[in-house]
Amino acid sequence: MSTQSSSAQPEDTTPPRAPRARSLYAVALRLRDSILGSRWELLRAMQPTPPGTAAVESDLLVVPSSPRQDEDCPICLAPLTESCVVTPCAHRFHAGCLDQYFMVLRQPGRRPACPICRGPVYAPLPVDAFAASGRPIEVCQVPTTGGRVHFDRTYQFLSLGSFDSRGMLYVCTSNDDRKTSATSVMWTIACTVPIIVHLNFRSARHLKAPGVEDWLRRGGWARNEAMESAHTSGIPNGPYSGPIVSRECEPGRIELYGSNCWEGTYLVFIAPRPPVGGEAVPVDG
Repeated sequence: MSTQSSSAQPEDTTPPRAPRARSLYAVALRLRDSILGSRWELLRAMQPTPPGTAAVESDLLVVPSSPRQDEDCPICLAPLTESCVVTPCAHRFHAGCLDQYFMVLRQPGRRPACPICRGPVYAPLPVDAFAASGRPIEVCQVPTTGGRVHFDRTYQFLSLGSFDSRGMLYVCTSNDDRKTSATSVMWTIACTVPIIVHLNFRSARHLKAPGVEDWLRRGGWARNEAMESAHTSGIPNGPYSGPIVSRECEPGRIELYGSNCWEGTYLVFIAPRPPVGGEAVPVDG
């Protein structure tokens, strides 16, 4: 008569935990969205989105990806069964999850990066900008009417004037830099291609601020009567529009000195410089 070995273990019929945990998490996500949906949208609306955000989508290096049944989205933890994208660093997400991440968690003055490794997900522009104050500043494609003028203000562009053109870039800045002395560098532009820099002052008063015309003259800036000013909202005397000064610049660094004006900074636009005997090549590719 045979007996069953005492070391034998009863068969484990407990179902795998992963699918159940995944299912519970999906339920929790739906519950969160139903409760916090409106608050989430409000948070998105409050983000200081720079003026060129919609326009620079062509620079995004994220591309569609085939579904991965055995992989979960690192953001929502749900399976990557549809609407998937992959970053240049080979990390995969749901397209909607990555869009939400870029919108809500982006830092003013910095292009979004991969949520996993912080690798770049945008093609680099040949023009960059830096603020001596350390406040947010970013080069982006020229905004549309209604786009934001500054990171730290809700002022909007009412019209773009002559700056509504192909290849034009805009330097989104912080208006709190406005009181920088005219003898101190406020912003620095670095470029790897020839460009034309346009400084659009908000009014004739801004151009007459103490010391401003002096540094413009020393730097070789010239009044540009052929161009039409952008128009922006603002307080206390908006809407604003004013004189434009321009300068052709070779690759290198361009120092922009302080606006020295409590009422606001000047606006900076950057255009491609036409090569000799040819048409301008857009600096945004």
